[in-house]
Amino acid sequence: MGKQAKLHAVWDTKIIQKWLKDFSDASEYLEKLILSNPDKIAAFQKDLNPITWADESFQIVRNNVYDFDGDQLDKAYYKKNLDAICSNLQQSTKQRDT
Repeated sequence: MGKQAKLHAVWDTKIIQKWLKDFSDASEYLEKLILSNPDKIAAFQKDLNPITWADESFQIVRNNVYDFDGDQLDKAYYKKNLDAICSNLQQSTKQRDT
């Protein structure tokens, strides 16, 4: 999208920055998602096995991170992967709290 960045940086910050420019806004949004989805959080808390979570993260890398053509990431790539990032952030927050 015009600027070069390492793929790791794209997943750590760039996708979230494209979604909401301010990390505190992102944090507030995720908190609202967590509070409004108790069933999803309960599902996360049913299996707190770190091996399961590592495997889920591996599957995201395998199926999402490298799923682009050429050397440019387009808007569709960012949009498609924002859901995976939000879900992972929600999951990690609840796993940390237990």
